[in-house]
Amino acid sequence: MRLQLATAIRLAAPLSALAALLATAPARATQDAEARVTLFREPSSQNEGIKVIHPQISAGTTLGPDFRFGVGYEVDIVSGATPAIFGPHTGGVDVITSATKFSDVRQQVQGALSYQRPTASWTFGYSYGWESDYRSSAVTGSASTDLLDHNFTVGLGYTHNWDQVCDANNSNIGDQPLDLKPLTGSAE
Repeated sequence: MRLQLATAIRLAAPLSALAALLATAPARATQDAEARVTLFREPSSQNEGIKVIHPQISAGTTLGPDFRFGVGYEVDIVSGATPAIFGPHTGGVDVITSATKFSDVRQQVQGALSYQRPTASWTFGYSYGWESDYRSSAVTGSASTDLLDHNFTVGLGYTHNWDQVCDANNSNIGDQPLDLKPLTGSAE
């Protein structure tokens, strides 16, 4: 019982401070939300082509007069088929006899915190994306300032990604290097 009470007291102090901070924020806080769906279609005369459906949603709120917090979620739903033949048929054995159907789903969540003043702003964000054979984490940061009576803006931005590609399917090869070979007919 004492451990539960100590945990509750440790949690109550930061939550009370956050509530007090939010309660002192001016009543002019604004919230916004946006949702959209984008459709991309690449037709093909040889197969069903490629189709990408991209729903996304984002929301944000001001935290006092100078801070803004935003979050978002998006998905790429990809389906289609590869071309049946890559280049001219040379008369030899054609190992690609039909189009290969494929589909995949990529998802991403992101969040950002901004500090904005009348002549300057700073933004820091994080995103995490995943699909069947890919994971990506990214941090971003940017700063900008207005000069010459708001007639000139200077900005600086930085993004760093940590990507993991195909780890799910290649976990059984250990430390063996993969042999990279050019495709037949590709430029060397």
